[in-house]
Amino acid sequence: MLNPMLLAADIGGTSARFRLLSPQLERFYFEQVYVSREFESLAAVLARFLTDAAQFLGASPQIQSAALGVAGPVVDNTCDLTNLDWAPIQGEALARKFAIPRVTLINDFTAIGYGVVGFQQDPLPLGLKPQDLITLQEGHPQKNTPIALLGAGTGMGQGFLIPQGEKQYRVFPSEGGHTAFAPQSPLEFALVTDLKAQGLTTVSVEDVVSGAGIVNIYGFLRRQFPQQETEDLKDLYRRWQAYPPGGPNPIDLAAAISEQALAGNDALCLKTLELFVSAYGAEAGNWALKLLAFGGVYLAGGIAAKILPLLTGGAFLDAFRDKGSMSHLMPQFPVYLIRNSQIGLLGAGIRAALGPD
Repeated sequence: MLNPMLLAADIGGTSARFRLLSPQLERFYFEQVYVSREFESLAAVLARFLTDAAQFLGASPQIQSAALGVAGPVVDNTCDLTNLDWAPIQGEALARKFAIPRVTLINDFTAIGYGVVGFQQDPLPLGLKPQDLITLQEGHPQKNTPIALLGAGTGMGQGFLIPQGEKQYRVFPSEGGHTAFAPQSPLEFALVTDLKAQGLTTVSVEDVVSGAGIVNIYGFLRRQFPQQETEDLKDLYRRWQAYPPGGPNPIDLAAAISEQALAGNDALCLKTLELFVSAYGAEAGNWALKLLAFGGVYLAGGIAAKILPLLTGGAFLDAFRDKGSMSHLMPQFPVYLIRNSQIGLLGAGIRAALGPD
C-alpha cells in the first residue's frame, strides 16, 4: 500500500500541472503536465492524472489533502476560470468525486505567494532557491514590509504578501490584472483607441500585458504600420486569425512574435515587445507603489523568463521608475524575476500541507 500523499496543482489557461508529494514536502512521487484546452473540465484532466499516476506507481495514490492553484478568483472554494471555458470548479465536488478528504482551491498567484513565503522562511527541500531568482533591481529591502507578486502569462496575475511578524506572511490574491490599462505615451493612447475600435469596451492591463496582449499589440502595430510587416509574419497572422477566437489554436502567435523580436529579424515584432516590456514595467511599478512593497516585487508567469534580454535592456526599469513625484522612491524597491517555472506547484504543495484555514 502506498504512503499518504499530498496533491498539488497549477491550473492555467495553457497548462495544467500536477504533482504528488510527501506530507513533509521533502520529495515528490509523480508529476505530469497536460495541455489545458485538450480537456473539457478540471475533473477530466485530474482523472487523467490520477490514472497516469496509478500506472506509474503501481497502485492508486492515497491523497490526504489537495491544493489546486487556479487562474481565476476563488470564492467559497469555487472558481470560474478566467481563460478557459470550463464549468465552474468546486473544491467540495472534486473532493467527493475523487474521495479526497480535503480539496482547497486557491488563486494561481496565491499559490505563487506560498512558494515565495516558503523562500522567505526556512528553505524547503522542494522550495524556491536563491538561484531561482534573477535580480533586476537590488533596491533597499526592508523587513516586515509587503511583497508584491505579478506575472504575465496567458493572462496577467497579481497577488501580495503582508507580514505577520518576523518571517511570517499572509498571502492574498488580487484581480488587479483586470483593472483599466493606463496609457503613458502617444503610441499607447493610440493602442487603446485601436483596441476599442476592435471591440473591447474596456482595455485592461491583461489586454496589453499578457500573451494575448502581445498579439493585441502586434495587431495594432500591423494596422498602423502595414509597410513594416514581413511576409512571413503576415502569413502566420492570417493563418492564426483563421481559427475561431477563444477556441484552440495550434499557432502560438505570441511566442512567434517574441522569438522574432529576440532574434532581431523583424522590426515590427521588436517594436511589439518594446511596447509590451514598457507596459509591463509600468504596471509592476504601479503595483509596487500601491503596496509600498519594500519586501520585493517578484515577477512570475511564463513570459518574463523567455524574454529576459529585453527585460534587462533598460526599458522595463525605466517604465517601472517613471512615477512622477514618486519617481525618487522607485529605485528602493527590490525587483526579482522568478525563473523556476514550478513555483505554482511549490506553493500549492505548501498550501496542501498547511491543512484547513
